[in-house]
Amino acid sequence: MKKIAVRVALVFTALLMSFAIASPAMAADNEMKTDDGDPGGRVQVSWYGDIVTICDIEEDGWGVYLKVTDVSQNLFKYSFWVGGNGNCATNRASEGGSHNLAEGNYFEFKICLRKANEGGVTLSYCDYATWKNYQ
Repeated sequence: MKKIAVRVALVFTALLMSFAIASPAMAADNEMKTDDGDPGGRVQVSWYGDIVTICDIEEDGWGVYLKVTDVSQNLFKYSFWVGGNGNCATNRASEGGSHNLAEGNYFEFKICLRKANEGGVTLSYCDYATWKNYQ
């Protein structure tokens, strides 16, 4: 009886641990940071659901800006920004319209630090990447 209880406990523990470990599907497919020496912004893209998240990761007085372009169709899709250290913003295909990124197409992501001032908005420390939506 004791052996059965131990086996049940082991199976139960293994089952619980399988939920605790992040699966590859939960991780971002692509990631990029702003081009400053101590990056202040990050973008993560998960193609399943076209989930695009930007985060302000430095307390530096700058926000984070992202522009998404469908280079396969030479078409601007959308841009958005977030500010405040630790804050993130997310767009996803379920929002519809321009947030639905066509499967099989290539997309350029431009991430920059963003600062509003009296003269308008300044974008600095930009980085670019082109990734394929393979979902």
